[in-house]
Amino acid sequence: MNGHRIATIINFCTNDYRFLAPCIREAKHFSSQILIPVCDHFFDGTPEDRALLQRAYSEHPDCEFIEFAYDPEQPYGYPCRKRPGDLDWCRHWHSTARMIGYFFLKKEIDYVLFIDVDEIYEGKKFQEWLQHYPIQNYNALRFQCYQYFREPRYRAKETFTSGLLAKKSVLTPDTILNVDERMGLYKKIPDEKIVDLNGLDDQPMIHHYSWVRTKEEMLKKVIWGHFWERNWKELIEQEFSGPFSGKDFTTGLEYLTVDPYIDCKEPDFSATPPRKEPAYRTTPQEIFRKDLLLKFNIAQK
Repeated sequence: MNGHRIATIINFCTNDYRFLAPCIREAKHFSSQILIPVCDHFFDGTPEDRALLQRAYSEHPDCEFIEFAYDPEQPYGYPCRKRPGDLDWCRHWHSTARMIGYFFLKKEIDYVLFIDVDEIYEGKKFQEWLQHYPIQNYNALRFQCYQYFREPRYRAKETFTSGLLAKKSVLTPDTILNVDERMGLYKKIPDEKIVDLNGLDDQPMIHHYSWVRTKEEMLKKVIWGHFWERNWKELIEQEFSGPFSGKDFTTGLEYLTVDPYIDCKEPDFSATPPRKEPAYRTTPQEIFRKDLLLKFNIAQK
């Protein structure tokens, strides 16, 4: 890996549970540390699925799940006057998760990869790319990705920008806690940066499955995260009234049929793993304390 130690911070909630295992499996190929910050509520204030969280902790004991508390009155970092579910509110909480992951990075980490759990990296391909690409010349790097809709065999003809690999030394809590999420963070990082990178074969190394869902899962996705944009329920009902047309109803993109990189099957809950708590459960007060210690360069006891 070019001698660089990389930590991967994965944004996760149980609505995206089906992507967790393949996301972690691929990230292990190139990560020295995998951190998964997870809120105890969805960002509209609905309590998380506690049984499914416990299952995730138990199935992946070699990852560090950092569970943090939801506070609708005083979100981490600054007051947010918008109501739960509004665009800035949701973006704030996504950035909050990444900031909390940052506080738990190991001292020896050189670079941090910020991804969402439905962004699946081709682990071996990315590892090989890291061995050859001069990432040390850049403070921040972003990548091209494939985008999928409805099923993992339907891939958009266009590619998009995704992910963020950043030098740990240029990151701060204030830059990570950005209403424009990773793009906002990328813009704030100083000096040398590069965007829209592909693998050594000049093809994307990331598969983004944000809209690969059943009808019920799509309804759950939009009911709190995208509800202000349009009449989602009507659009989703219409979409699932027949076979896929080859165009998505979100952007009108055209799709190819390809061999799936992963199957994204619905989880099998027939086996019950042993119960395990998260690696760490934190509070707003502790995160505030960590922030102060860092800003004033005080060693934490």
